[in-house]
Amino acid sequence: MRSDLDHLPETVRADIAAILRIIFTEFEDTIGRATQGWKRAGRVMKVLLHGEHARGAASPEETSVTMAGPTSQGADTPPKSYEIMLVVNDKRLAEAQYWTHTRDHLIREHAIMGRLSAPVELAVFTMTGINSRLSGGKPYFVDAVSRGLVLYELPGEPFAAPKRLAANEFREQARRLVDSTFPRAASFLRMARFAHGEGMSNQAAFNLHQTAEHAYHTLLLAHLLYSPSTHRIDWMRERAEAAVPSIGSVWGTNDAFSRRCFRLLDDAYVKTRYAPSYAIREDELVWLFERIEALVAQVELLVRQRLLLPSSRIAK
Repeated sequence: MRSDLDHLPETVRADIAAILRIIFTEFEDTIGRATQGWKRAGRVMKVLLHGEHARGAASPEETSVTMAGPTSQGADTPPKSYEIMLVVNDKRLAEAQYWTHTRDHLIREHAIMGRLSAPVELAVFTMTGINSRLSGGKPYFVDAVSRGLVLYELPGEPFAAPKRLAANEFREQARRLVDSTFPRAASFLRMARFAHGEGMSNQAAFNLHQTAEHAYHTLLLAHLLYSPSTHRIDWMRERAEAAVPSIGSVWGTNDAFSRRCFRLLDDAYVKTRYAPSYAIREDELVWLFERIEALVAQVELLVRQRLLLPSSRIAK
């Protein structure tokens, strides 16, 4: 794997240095307060940067995925996230609870303090977990390791040699995965329509969020055999559009109204249940129905084409 950063813009190199400081400061604080022996022996074995930033193709001055798909960077265009993969030496340390402060710190540095030029997405795995996925030919992990950058690593801990799946092997694995995820998207869309018909706008928004989440899961699994464990629609959309750029067209034009609607969708998973102030107007809800119905239809078409599936396999 490549480890030099000379090809990256200066802003990105500065961000990487800050991200590493935050990761190791927070991790050392976590294990420094530990009483269990296994936690005190915890180590970060590797830190990888992968995705477009690793290739020098997503600097703040260049292009980004917007709320309406890839476009030139502008004032209303969110920068692409830094995709950071951490490898730890104990599977218990890969649990989300040990990285809450790190993730919160990274969010503050970008969203509040403005000291990072882009958000950071942190995924934590063990060496065994990544090696098993490399040996199994999971494209997401093969790409991350083969095209990513090593930002930090302990010596003497190489990754397993990645396997390249034959086309029939890939399709069979992907078919099993999408057989469970796409029906959930279709089910949530039916529930959203019912809630809308009953005048339950917030419930409809929640179900539309879940429709989009499972549609994106389906698309990512069909292309990468992996989808992140997240309820963030903006992050899933960014990953999906990186894998299949044409899917961004379902969101239409990038204007203030469409951005507001998309933010309402992204917020719906939490705020429709826990924020009394959350409200969505009828015109916003109608727009989201149109866009998400288009998303579901396009995902079904793309997945059937990629996996050579009859329509009955993932029918609504």
